Amino acid sequence: MPYIPGNRRKDIAMGDSPKTLGELTYVLYITCLDYVQARPPYSYELLGATIGAIDCAKLELYRRLLAAYEDTKIRENGDI
Repeated sequence: MPYIPGNRRKDIAMGDSPKTLGELTYVLYITCLDYVQARPPYSYELLGATIGAIDCAKLELYRRLLAAYEDTKIRENGDI
């Protein structure tokens, strides 16, 4: 977990977008933490489902963005 400077935490809390991978990781973690803290008590089901949502978001990012990028690079550079 990247521990970003306090001033950036405040900026992000006020709506600033993450500017680094560390800040992105921080935003994802804080969002998930807020979600689970709003649904006490913690349970394996809640925490596992939250991690599952992260996995689904990861897969959607891959499906919609990275796969298309890779297809473009295959056309530009040839397949392996």
